[in-house]
Amino acid sequence: MIRKGKMLMSKANPIKGVIFDMDGLLLDTERLTFDLCSRAAEQMGFTLSMELFKTTVGLRSLDTRKIYEKEFGEGFDYDRLREQNLAWFWEYIKEKGAPVKKGVFELLSFLKDNEIKSAVATSTSSATAPRILEKAGITVYVDAVVCGDMVKRGKPEPDIFLEAARRLKLPPEQCMGLEDSINGILSVHKAGMLPVMVPDLLPPTEEIFPLLYAQAEDLEQVIPIIKKHNVRFYQ
Repeated sequence: MIRKGKMLMSKANPIKGVIFDMDGLLLDTERLTFDLCSRAAEQMGFTLSMELFKTTVGLRSLDTRKIYEKEFGEGFDYDRLREQNLAWFWEYIKEKGAPVKKGVFELLSFLKDNEIKSAVATSTSSATAPRILEKAGITVYVDAVVCGDMVKRGKPEPDIFLEAARRLKLPPEQCMGLEDSINGILSVHKAGMLPVMVPDLLPPTEEIFPLLYAQAEDLEQVIPIIKKHNVRFYQ
């Protein structure tokens, strides 16, 4: 089901670029990350709830660290948690492969066939994101990858989406931003792009829904959204 948001976004420009979040959008990794992080936290003597984890969805490691340290105290060893999570994460990928979300390759192929540029704007670090995108077979489809440690401010600020648009050599108003998280949608909106949400762990809130250009259940459903938006520009 495709739902339109209430915001009256400008439609004066065709969509010439689509910028993707990674975790929870291209890759089904949010639940996996929670399972691994909660397991690591338990080994350290802490309980990581899903409620707390959800507040960090879409954030950079630097910003997640601050939230965990505030919750568990400054003595909380976030680096140990992160290192253990990553070790188990790569074991999982090696054994089972990268968990790709529904509709990923259908949408990426559509963009390629229609000469619409694409980029990934992920809060994940540059040490991790390119590796997993390569494992998932996504790298060959995208024109740029921007990671959380490549920009000054992370989501919900617009820096990472603006940098992705710059690398695509497109103005933000000609780009659609695809996100599964609230922090991500805020980032897309602040960047002046068309925000489309494909929810994973978090549904749109009353605050977020008015900001959306559209909402889809999976990435394949984004194709008709782009077609409908662009049709009058290419008739």
